[in-house]
Amino acid sequence: MADEYVNRSTGNRNDHARLQNAVTLLQASYSKTLNDRVELRPNEPFSEEGSKKAGVLYIVNQLFGMYFTLNTLRLCKNLLKPVESRGIHENGTMGEMVTYRYYVGRLNMFEDQYDLAEQNFDYALKHCHRSAVGNKKRILNYLVPVKLLRGRLPTTKCEYLFLCRVCYFYCVHLLVSLT
Repeated sequence: MADEYVNRSTGNRNDHARLQNAVTLLQASYSKTLNDRVELRPNEPFSEEGSKKAGVLYIVNQLFGMYFTLNTLRLCKNLLKPVESRGIHENGTMGEMVTYRYYVGRLNMFEDQYDLAEQNFDYALKHCHRSAVGNKKRILNYLVPVKLLRGRLPTTKCEYLFLCRVCYFYCVHLLVSLT
């Protein structure tokens, strides 16, 4: 949802204001779902009497995307502590957990915690759905540089091919600029 909004965004001030309004609404939803008194029972079918905490991870992922778009990464910390202390980040769908680990990896990377970033990106890549090629490319955009920064060469075929592709485009761009 947040990524789709970013892709459609034209970058004007009105879009920024709308995104901030969406953040405000999602923050209210986040606090209501996180503070629900009904106990969360993983692997139980959804019902009206069930816990609202089942939606927390989805909302957190949407907020992460919006915070990164608005460049307000300091607000991400406010989401991490309650989610991880209650173990909610381990009780979502696989897609939600992969998205969560991707954003936490990006946050770790910006905080110079490269070992944690590598662990989170590795988890996201290994558990990403096999047909989600675009998501794998997004993960590799951060995983390969983190591994190279830590002195590790790509180990999987996927990482190696991604690095070759980046080098190829860099060389082509360099040759075009020289001529």
